[in-house]
Amino acid sequence: MVDALLDFGERARSGPGAETCYFTKRAWKRFAAYLGQEARHFERYRACYAVIADNGQVVTACWRR
Repeated sequence: MVDALLDFGERARSGPGAETCYFTKRAWKRFAAYLGQEARHFERYRACYAVIADNGQVVTACWRR
């Protein structure tokens, strides 16, 4: 799912040296269109996000509340 977040998710600055990558409605629609019928199996991951350092390393991946 981290790869999907990086490819399809929206990004926002998250303090110095990092950004948060998450699914918005628009980002999820793009991801679901890419997956096609299989998208229904990934609905539970719609609320996940990842914090990415400026060097591209994943700092953490979590669930939004």
